[in-house]
Amino acid sequence: RVGAPPGLSALEANELVRDEANILLFPSVIAGYGGMVFGEIGSNNLYRLGTQYDLGEAGGVLGLYLDRSPAPVAAEIFRPPVDADGIDNRINLFYGRTFGKSLDAGLSFAFYRDYYQVYGDPTDKPERDDTAVNAVFGLSWDKSLDIAFGLMTDSWKVKDQNGEDLYKPNTNWASTLRGRYRTQITDEVELVPHAAFRYGVEAFGVPDKGRNEAARAEYDAGLGVSVSPVEAVLLLLD
Repeated sequence: RVGAPPGLSALEANELVRDEANILLFPSVIAGYGGMVFGEIGSNNLYRLGTQYDLGEAGGVLGLYLDRSPAPVAAEIFRPPVDADGIDNRINLFYGRTFGKSLDAGLSFAFYRDYYQVYGDPTDKPERDDTAVNAVFGLSWDKSLDIAFGLMTDSWKVKDQNGEDLYKPNTNWASTLRGRYRTQITDEVELVPHAAFRYGVEAFGVPDKGRNEAARAEYDAGLGVSVSPVEAVLLLLD
């Protein structure tokens, strides 16, 4: 199969639709989606390429994605002192397999790498160097209950136009726990309650001013409704 890679549309990688894009939220889902190839190439040397390779019944499914796109992923968790629009280079690895008749397990590992300059005043172009690692473990039971736990660390440096350090990280990390349960009400209607909780700590040092630290907690909960009144038509409400 050749198509759009996960995460490109508003309907992909969400809690309501269980498909191949869900590996971004619940890596255990990849166990049921092998034998796929995805690709997209855009302007300004942007691309998203990947494959989900079926290793057979005893081997599981292995996924590899290479991604160069705007909007730094690490910024979704950490908010550094200097805002910047740059390019995020990512390598994503996935592995999942089925145990018994109803249990799927999966693991994902992502490496993010950024380097860019902040363009404001022409004489002031501070640099930012960002590296992050994200690991997620997930379990699925009977394709109804999905849970995932992730841990991310981020390391970055910000320098001024003279190459002097403005900020340095010190113990940046964030954890995420999410889950959902799918229950069929009728042949056409499915309910999907879902919830997620994320907690992170960001600490950075400012030369001659000491250490700054902040903790941030976020939560999300909802009840999704999926309705398929006729074949090839899917209505979603969340």
